[in-house]
Amino acid sequence: MFSMIIYKATNLLNGRVYVGQTIGTLAQRKGQHYKQARYAAKRGARRSAFAKALLASPVAAFAWEVVATAGNQKDLDALEDQFITKFDSMVEGSGYNHRRGGNGGKASPTAIANMRAAKVGKCPTMATRDKLSRAKKRLRGSRLSMRAMAEIRSNPLGLSQTQLARKLGVDPSYVSILQRGVKPKLCISQELRDRIEFGYVKQNPECLTQAQLAKKFQTNTTVISWIQRERII
Repeated sequence: MFSMIIYKATNLLNGRVYVGQTIGTLAQRKGQHYKQARYAAKRGARRSAFAKALLASPVAAFAWEVVATAGNQKDLDALEDQFITKFDSMVEGSGYNHRRGGNGGKASPTAIANMRAAKVGKCPTMATRDKLSRAKKRLRGSRLSMRAMAEIRSNPLGLSQTQLARKLGVDPSYVSILQRGVKPKLCISQELRDRIEFGYVKQNPECLTQAQLAKKFQTNTTVISWIQRERII
């Protein structure tokens, strides 16, 4: 059974804080942070402020603790954001967090500036664009459970993307998209938008199945599913 926790890592040398979430144990998540930081350093990849601090300081310089637990992913996301605010742990404040809490949390101004600077003068090749396009199509067709997607995002065992993909039977690019917080949207025609009662579909007061809702509004179950998951633009 997964545990859902919010943890805090405090740098005892300067008091700066990092707040995170995991569905594994604190020990597993701690090990994963160090593993990812070393791997990024070895490859010469861009690292977060927290990853740099972990490698630049002795292991004993950081105090790790669990500050809260949750019973579902929605509560876990909300708690993470609350504790980031409570401990002022964004990079502009007294911490190492580059994003607000929760899945798809808003990036900090510093993180946005760094990402823009890294993209200056760079343009993805057609091969890269094609690869991303195929990956997003695979994401739209996925039927992974919420628990499996949560495992991909938090990766409590510190597995590589290839290992996670093999374990869950999906493409590695799909794992990458989920870990980066990409949420694809579906665009529908105005005629279909006028025909469907969005509020009724979301609340589903009669507890109809998606197939019954699709028949009622003369559409398909994919559209109904995406409306209920708020993925319509």
